[in-house]
Amino acid sequence: MVEILALMMRLEGLKRTARTGWNKKPGPGDTFQARTVPEAESVADHSWSLAMFAFVIASKLRLDVKKMVTMALVHDVAECITGDAVTATFPPEVRKQAKAENVYSKTR
Repeated sequence: MVEILALMMRLEGLKRTARTGWNKKPGPGDTFQARTVPEAESVADHSWSLAMFAFVIASKLRLDVKKMVTMALVHDVAECITGDAVTATFPPEVRKQAKAENVYSKTR
């Protein structure tokens, strides 16, 4: 039970974890535009909206509602540890190295 409570306390932090994609500043060599959204949604806000979207779509299309909602709810869980990392904001050399190491396709 202690482990469950510890996990829930950790997940509660997602309510206070801002989605960094809403507030980005380009660095040297970046091609994306700067943007700032005051009071942007939190990771928890995003996850809740996605879970509701998954529920509606799965219901409408007669898909596995439980599976879709579960995937939507857990897809950002790691961000309670890592924060909301937006790869477009990583320095170009980091993105280039990750691409060279084929990091993205290894996770699929």
